[in-house]
Parts: sequence; C-alpha cells; structure tokens
Amino acid sequence: MNQMIPAPGTMPKGKTSHIFHDIDNETYHASQGISKSGLWTIETRSPAHYKFGERVETTAFDFGEAAHFAILQPELFEAKVYRGPEDRRGNKWKDAAEFCKGEGKVLLTASDYDGVLTIRDAVHSDPWVNGIITGGDGFNEASGFWIDEATGELCRCRPDRYRRDLKMILDVKSTASAHPDAFARSVVNFGYHAQEAFYTDGLTACGEPVEAF
Repeated sequence: MNQMIPAPGTMPKGKTSHIFHDIDNETYHASQGISKSGLWTIETRSPAHYKFGERVETTAFDFGEAAHFAILQPELFEAKVYRGPEDRRGNKWKDAAEFCKGEGKVLLTASDYDGVLTIRDAVHSDPWVNGIITGGDGFNEASGFWIDEATGELCRCRPDRYRRDLKMILDVKSTASAHPDAFARSVVNFGYHAQEAFYTDGLTACGEPVEAF
C-alpha cells in the first residue's frame, strides 16, 4: 500500500481510515484533520483560538517529547535529543538552540536531559510496565486518520503505544506530582479523559479495537 501523503493527512484513495507507521511527529502535527488537542482548545478556550492559534512549544513540551523518545523509541533518543548547557542563559544556550533548530533536535538543559534518563531507567526497571512497553504485539507512535461518521470531519490521533494483543492504548505522561489528587486535577485540566475517548474512537475506526487505556 502506498504510504506517501500527497497532502498532510491525506489517506489512500478509497479509504475512510488509515494508520500510517512512517510519519514523524512534526509531519503529523502539520497534517490536516482535527486532533484531540484542537478539540480541547475549542472546548476550553474558543473556536477562534483553534483557528488562528499556533502550536506553541514550551520547556514542558520539550521535556515530555524527550521522555517519549527515551521510553518508547530509545533507538532515536541520541539522534533526536541534545544535552545542552546547564542553564538557558547566554550565548552557549543561544548557539545550542540554533544548532538544534537546524538539526531538528529537542534541546534540554543538562539537568533536564539527565532527568529524562532517570525517568527512562525508572520506568523500564519495573518489570510489569517494561513488559507492556516492550512486549506483545503492538506499535509505537503511529498516526491514525479517519473520517468521523457523525460530522464527516477528518480526524487524527497519535497514540504513544498500542498493544493489539491487549487491545490497549498506552499513553506516557510526565507530571509535576504523582499524588492521586494532583494527577486527577491534571486529568481534568489537560483533558486526558477526552483523549481516552477520542483515541479509542479513532483507533477503533482504523480497525484496531480498544478495550483499555
């Protein structure tokens, strides 16, 4: 099957849903179609914010993206993540930022870089969690596109990992606090519950049933 995308988000001819396994993160975010993040912007801010806003990258976003590489795609980590200076002040940081922009790398401070590796090691040291990430029949960072039957809109999602044998989506989140109450607030504030529903509908539409998230 032809995996090329003539225009970002375009599915193969005659298809109403498709999962692409060879789209990088930047191509996915530049693709056509509504995402959970876009819907959440409409829900929590306004349609105008969605229409005219831009995807803003933050230090928290960079840290999370680096953690995803370290945990789910360790073979790409060194190629995609750069260990920068100790802080973001001065020419050292400016030079590192220009280098990473040209190379398409995620730039972290030295302490954040080391922190990501600590998280990676902690996650994979747990046999149960490590088994979910590395075992079974599944795929990481694939991009699903589908036409919503109710609205006719093109939708898209990019689950961190999907396990066919468990019919389960695995989503990696970094958080300031692991306390149940604090994380519950994060679920509400960032719409993780909406993500669960949207991703479940999306993968199911693409022929990959979901029974757990």
